[in-house]
Amino acid sequence: MDDFGTGYSSIASLSLFPLDTVKIDRAFVKQLEEKEQAQSIIAAIIMLSRALNLDVTGEGIETLQQLNALTKLGCHVGQGYLFSKPLSASALTEHSYFTHGVCPHIEALAA
Repeated sequence: MDDFGTGYSSIASLSLFPLDTVKIDRAFVKQLEEKEQAQSIIAAIIMLSRALNLDVTGEGIETLQQLNALTKLGCHVGQGYLFSKPLSASALTEHSYFTHGVCPHIEALAA
């Protein structure tokens, strides 16, 4: 379920559709560095998703701080401009992190 926590993606909808992944809306991820409430909301989304045997993806990750905060909260899959701009499927397969499991951009930031 994309953009969980906003719009039409309510808690009730988790039981209405055959889902395997919940994507935490980038609005919450963006607020991680600004509002303590965002951390609590994300932690609750992760706990609920795990209780329902759903994978969790953080959406809209733009900073290493956001990535680290999500990882500490238990979200180990993410997407966003920190990793790459949007790519076509053919362009994605050319990236070294896709073929080798390494994202040199992130490693350079973490160093």
